Amino acid sequence: MIAAEKQLIQKDAFAAPLYQAGFSYLLKSKVTSFRLSPYGTVAYYWDIKIK
Repeated sequence: MIAAEKQLIQKDAFAAPLYQAGFSYLLKSKVTSFRLSPYGTVAYYWDIKIK
């Protein structure tokens, strides 16, 4: 039984996300310096410039 549990945990187990949030943005070509975080759905609004 212990060997079976070890195999399940060490070899057969995997992790998968259950939910991944997402956003979409429509930006005009006048908007520059709009940055998104590569690690999630965080947008950085403090550097935005409009030409």
